[in-house]
Amino acid sequence: MTELLELPRRLAPEALEAWRTARREIASAAFAPRSMLTLSQWADEKRYLSADLGEPGPWRTDRVPYMRRIMDAVTDPRVRRVSVIKPTRIGATQSIVLNAIGYYVDQEPSPIIVALPTIDDAKKFSTQLLDPMFLDTPCLEGKLEAVKLRRGRSTMLQKSFPGGTVQIIGTKSPRAMRMVHGRIILMSEIDAYELSAGTEGDPTKILPKRAGAYGNPKFVEESSPLLFDTSRIEPAFEAGSMEYFNVPCPHCGELQRLEWGGRDVRYGVKWDKDDPETAHYVCRLCGAVIDESLKFGMIARGQWIATHPGRRDHLSFHLNSLVSPFDGARWPVLVREWLDTKRKPELLQVFVNTVLGETFRLKGESVDANDLINRHETYPAQVPAGVGKLVRTVDVHDDRLEMLIVGFGEGEELWPIEHEIIEGDPGIPYRKIADPETPSPWNELATMLDREYVHEGGAKITPAITGIDLGGHHTKNVYGFAREFASRRVFALQGSNLGAGVPLVSKKKYSNTGKAFFYTLGVFTAKEAIVARLKKLTDPGPGCIHIPDWMDREHIEQLTAEELVTKREGGKVERVWQKRRERNEFLDLTVYAFCMLHALGIGVVRMLGDSAKDLLAEGAKAKAETEAAERADPSADSPAPDPEPTEDRGPYGLRERRNPGGWSRRY
Repeated sequence: MTELLELPRRLAPEALEAWRTARREIASAAFAPRSMLTLSQWADEKRYLSADLGEPGPWRTDRVPYMRRIMDAVTDPRVRRVSVIKPTRIGATQSIVLNAIGYYVDQEPSPIIVALPTIDDAKKFSTQLLDPMFLDTPCLEGKLEAVKLRRGRSTMLQKSFPGGTVQIIGTKSPRAMRMVHGRIILMSEIDAYELSAGTEGDPTKILPKRAGAYGNPKFVEESSPLLFDTSRIEPAFEAGSMEYFNVPCPHCGELQRLEWGGRDVRYGVKWDKDDPETAHYVCRLCGAVIDESLKFGMIARGQWIATHPGRRDHLSFHLNSLVSPFDGARWPVLVREWLDTKRKPELLQVFVNTVLGETFRLKGESVDANDLINRHETYPAQVPAGVGKLVRTVDVHDDRLEMLIVGFGEGEELWPIEHEIIEGDPGIPYRKIADPETPSPWNELATMLDREYVHEGGAKITPAITGIDLGGHHTKNVYGFAREFASRRVFALQGSNLGAGVPLVSKKKYSNTGKAFFYTLGVFTAKEAIVARLKKLTDPGPGCIHIPDWMDREHIEQLTAEELVTKREGGKVERVWQKRRERNEFLDLTVYAFCMLHALGIGVVRMLGDSAKDLLAEGAKAKAETEAAERADPSADSPAPDPEPTEDRGPYGLRERRNPGGWSRRY
């Protein structure tokens, strides 16, 4: 039998052209003359900042003197790898990434890869940062257009220039990293990269392999740090020279790192009471007070000091926002941000990552119920004086509805007001005319929509909004109830399953299936806020969550039923909320209430303190009018006293306590 001769497969024209282009660029880069300018010298001579930036005009490295050594390391032929841990408001992206691109396009044409966490980040980088630089820097102007006319290869994410290309990719896509090559690899915000690009592994390990054809590659990685357990930039920093920027004290002259310090140490950033405008720095060595007006002179004379000076081919640097000369990083601004973390502990990680430039160690992701029992308090009235708005939330189960009324005051201070269980089958829909033989819990809930609560000042207040959970088996009846009482601001609620980063509440949406309005809730974010506040905010005031004496052990166990844990699944690291016990209804209801407060609008949230004052004034006015009427007619009958609370047993054997104020509970 005659054997068939297998002919070699022909390359596709696109692949052949890509190979030829790569060969030309490699040859061009190999034989291109090397610049005698350092990166900082090039930027000072040729770079112009765009008009949409805070300080447009010629670039001045002296404006950010701590960046000079980092910039020059990027173009130093003796240095192969540069790693930078940086905060925000430090000028790092312009200094390290954009200046490097401009330098290599103008001075040493080479294929360049710019890697960002997602394709959306890549598009924004291209249109908002890279294109303006090419338009406003004279030595770069026209270079992209010249190549575009000749080859027609420039796109939003691939910019061609004589001797090379700038390829901008999102590392979430493994395909994007397979299709690129480059001598200069610039990796930005690497702590925000996915743990694995699909199933192909760590992007920071894949990308350096795209420079395998070049004899003198350069790898630059920079990022604001995120979590200690999963950070990439911190291990990269520790593998290099580990350099810290030190500045001289204007009083004693000793070099030191500017550090935040803390309450238990005598050095660092200090201020008087809670007044950020009094912020100053205390020298670690001589204890002298340093005013911020002296900061720029200090950083102008600053020096980088390496922990491992022998690691010369891998230079690594660490910065924090205390040395930044920009207005957005003035010490009073940073102190104000720190004070915000006291009222909102969930902001602590943001402060540590973006101001201190440090990884955040997650701890205390759950709350001990025993700690909350010790915080029991008795309200002076059904609704305490600090409450400005009431919110009602409803959780739907197969045999009952659970309702929670929550009061909110200034700074989102939270008071649980009433918890009630409505027994019955939620599968029986609401009827305008109730059927006594098949009673529906929806009809009983409807009678509660107008229930009034007595504010400490005497005014009567009703919930401003009602949210009902769509989860479970009764979605149709939830939508039906929300549709029926839409004019009373009753909405369906749908929890987001996207995890961290989802806003507390979405814009109001309309369900074509349910014919009613609903909100999507960022339950992950809300649980983070609630757990953080329960742990850290024990004194009354903004952010505090009160524990009224009617909340028994079961209520508190439900409120603390979940903990935040780290899981690795499918090559990804995820932070997820995990139940420690089966029942968690009180936590769910509190989460819904926290989100629904924000559904009222940011203006309402900001004015909660004023709303509480208005209620107190309204109550005082009503009381004065009543007293005036009694003086005018002293024969008026006094109101009958309230009956004593009673106890009975519910149909499920749970003890039920009711009182005429409206609340009940079973445990």
